[in-house]
This record gives sequence, C-alpha cells and structure tokens, in this order.
Amino acid sequence: MASSSLINLNSFKFMVIIPAAGLSERFCANNSSSMIINGTTARNRIRSQSLPPFFNKKSSSLMGKQYTVICNKPLIYHTVAAFLKLKWIDHILVMTAQDSMSQMQEILLSLTKQQQKRLDIVAGGSSRHRSIKFGLDFINAKRMQPDFVIVHDGARPYLDEQVLHRLVSECYQHGVAGVYCPLTSTIIEPQKDTFMLNRVLDRSRYVASETPQAFRYNLLTDAYLKCSPDDLDNNTECLDLIKRYCKFDAKLIPVDPSVYFKVTYRKDIYAADHILKEQRNILLHCDFDCEKPNVNYKFIKELKDDLISNFVNVKYFSDSAKLKNTLVSHSPGTVHVLLHYCENWSRVIEQNLAAYENLVYIVINSDADEPNLNDYASNRLLKWARLAKSKEIRNFYLIFAHLKDLDQESSRIRNIAVYLSKELPFEFSGQTFFI
Repeated sequence: MASSSLINLNSFKFMVIIPAAGLSERFCANNSSSMIINGTTARNRIRSQSLPPFFNKKSSSLMGKQYTVICNKPLIYHTVAAFLKLKWIDHILVMTAQDSMSQMQEILLSLTKQQQKRLDIVAGGSSRHRSIKFGLDFINAKRMQPDFVIVHDGARPYLDEQVLHRLVSECYQHGVAGVYCPLTSTIIEPQKDTFMLNRVLDRSRYVASETPQAFRYNLLTDAYLKCSPDDLDNNTECLDLIKRYCKFDAKLIPVDPSVYFKVTYRKDIYAADHILKEQRNILLHCDFDCEKPNVNYKFIKELKDDLISNFVNVKYFSDSAKLKNTLVSHSPGTVHVLLHYCENWSRVIEQNLAAYENLVYIVINSDADEPNLNDYASNRLLKWARLAKSKEIRNFYLIFAHLKDLDQESSRIRNIAVYLSKELPFEFSGQTFFI
C-alpha cells in the first residue's frame, strides 16, 4: 500500500484488546530459571526489590509470561505502555485472569493513573479466544462502538507505529489485516502415534503469523457470535475465524522477525530486554546557571552523539524550562538526561526534580573560586541525592564533575551516563558519582 493510501487515523475510533489471562504453562516449564519464585533472583537479572510486593507472595498462580520482569517492569506493562504512547488509540482492554485482577491493577497502577479514560482491566476467559470474546462483550455493554479493533499479545512488547498505521489502513480496505514473519526452520509433520516422520512441508509456502492484527469491529463481533465452543477453546488464530465465518481474507504484511516475536523461550527474554532498552525514549536537556564562556559545547555534542548511537529515540532540548512545562505529556519509562552547568554546587540542591520518573543528572561545576568540593559540600550532595529518590523519581543518578576536568574526563562521564540510561540499575538509584 502506498503512503498516499494510508488512512487518516484521527477519522476513526480504535480499540485494542490484549488477551493476557493465560498461565503459559509451556513457557513456565521451559523457563523456570527466568522467573521470580518466592523472591529469588533469576538469570535475566530480575531483582526482587524492584518488583511489586505480590511477586514475593505469589508464585505458581502468576507464572504467565506476561508477568516476566524485563527492564524492571513486568512484560505486560511494556506492552500496554507501547500502545498508550499512540495518541490515536482511543481505548485499551487488558484481559486478565479473574483471580489476578488485583495484581494486574497493581502492575498497571501508574499507567491507569495517567490514562484512566483510555485503559480498562477486564476479567478474561480460560482461553485466548474466550478472553477476546469477553473483551468484545465489554465493548458492546459499554456501547463504545469502535471502527476497528486491534488484537495484540501481552507478551509482545515491541510496537512500530508506522507498521500499525499500515496495518489499520489495510484493514480499512480489506476488513481484516495481520502481520507475518518468514519461517526460519523447516516444518515437519510426524506420524500421530509413533512420531516417525510423516512428511516435510515446503517452507517457501508458509509464514509465521504474528500480532498485532486489525479487524473491522462489526466483522470481529460477527465472527465471535458465530464460532463454536470448540473454536473458543482450541483455535488460536483470529484471522482464521474471520475467513471461515465472515468470508473475508486477511491482508498479510511482512514485518521484521528480529523485533516482532512473542516472548516464549529464555532467549526471547534477552532479546526483548535489548529491544526495550534500545527503544527507550531519551530526552537530553540543559540548564545553564553560568556564563556562556564556561559552557563546553563540544561535550554536549559528544554526549548527544553517544546517546543517539545507543538509542533509537533521542530528543534534545536546549531550553530545560520549556521542557519541564510539558513533562506530563512524555511517555512512561522516558529517561531524562539533564546536563546542568552551574557556578556553585549549592544551586544543585535547589533543583525541583519531582516531575521526573528516570533521571540521569549530570552537573558540571564551573566555580573558579572553589574548584574542588570540600567535605561539607560533598556530604550535602550525597544526602540530597538520596532524598531526591522518591516515589516520583524511580531511578535517580547524580554525576558531579568539575569544568576544569571535563576535557580529560569527558569519555568517562559520557560512558557512565549512557550505561545508567540504558540499564537503570535499581541498586544505584540515589547514588552520586564524583568524577
């Protein structure tokens, strides 16, 4: 589809259904070392102290892959947050198990506070299709009447807005659309009883179905009204239901298999961790509490270049005050890298940082009269940094350097800033790095 054929997103109403009620027993059986059980630390560097309290109290009942912790947040959090970043998505339904409602609400608490009108947590069913049907029933009961419904798995945290725009545009034209990836392994069919080889399928004729998938609301509703109990319990492909019961063939769109995959095996956890960090929103902004001749613009450019080489989404603001006025509009998980040139260390502890969630605060002290910190100043900064870490600032790191040392220590400071922005190490939150 040509770009000229893309629909105007603001002309339609879009809803998202995320089925996340399953326990994913296959995932748990193959990935027990990837999960938190009774607060123990797993191989994917999950830290019990960074988790909501219920993770240390519950184990087997919360072992669905959607609860796997990646980048200090459960997987489902990242998936929901990815949709909330898109202003044209009108509403999101997260379908969860009845006995996990309170836990899911706690996981998504910070998102629901910000997006109360766009997000609902609804009790799902015993299967993927029953959860989707319950979501459609909820939409109908609330008389929401969307034009399109997007179905996406809770264990797929990556989302590309351009792909999604094309997907719903194809859905507008064809009634239903899905994404696919090429198969990378040969598919064989074993004999039912003996598991001896029966036949080998031609890999060139088949592809792997992925999500998101988009549907006209009336078609999806009609298909779920007509499908059988066996379909609801055992079928896994929504596109198949539309084809069989509504006689509409889905338009299929190729996507990148390196990012469009479901977290199923341990290797997927590491891949998702890397993708989420790379896709993290980074906002670099500056405060200049000093004379302009004291500003090292070369360092600013090098820091910006380093961030751009490590992250996909980097924005630079030279006017920090302007940025602070729009902080509430930034997406969850954004990392703010604040570069503050000041003439006296005391200006640092006067900063109001309550609006930040994740902050790497780099202070360049240009005080010519007192180029080195005394013990009193160091202790005040250490104490202030620990206090700055609060409920509002989840991850806070202070890097303090002197202007006279900047050329010599530039690479070291930049490397530390990139590392902290990427890893957001919970153990270091509230720490001060004196360079």
